[in-house]
Amino acid sequence: MLRANVTVTGDVVRIGDVVDNAGTAAQIAIYRAPDPGTTGSLPTAQVLSALRARQVIGVTTGDIKEVSVTRLARTVETKEIELQIAHAIEHRGGLGDAANLKLTFDRDMQDVRLEVSYTGAMQMVASRFDSRSSRFDVSFEIANEGAAAPTKLRFTGVRSRPSRPPS
Repeated sequence: MLRANVTVTGDVVRIGDVVDNAGTAAQIAIYRAPDPGTTGSLPTAQVLSALRARQVIGVTTGDIKEVSVTRLARTVETKEIELQIAHAIEHRGGLGDAANLKLTFDRDMQDVRLEVSYTGAMQMVASRFDSRSSRFDVSFEIANEGAAAPTKLRFTGVRSRPSRPPS
């Protein structure tokens, strides 16, 4: 029986993900999974064609028109990243507490989506702050529960100066 909604954790969709009781064919990869944290759709006819190409026949589809595939992700939110960076540079060169620092990044900040296997905490591995220019450069690693190397994240920008009220 074909499944209408599928959730995967890795970078491929396997026969066993889309078909109940797939037997020995369950581990055969048939599609590239969508990006972490996103959902994609596959027309039923396309899925059946991929299954037939791997000698999987007789799959009941019911009235399923497409298969929705969601790839799970770990999301590191922008506010968490900003707070971690503020903690990394607080009290340097006359800076105050992290909670009072305003940061401006060189690139637009967005949530970071990682494979779900990256379960470790954000660990700072390097940080630089130039008090004259107010520039920061901070790098983090997040460990993977598998054998894969940790992912590396690097952020650069400036500590924004607080605006002064008009005199």
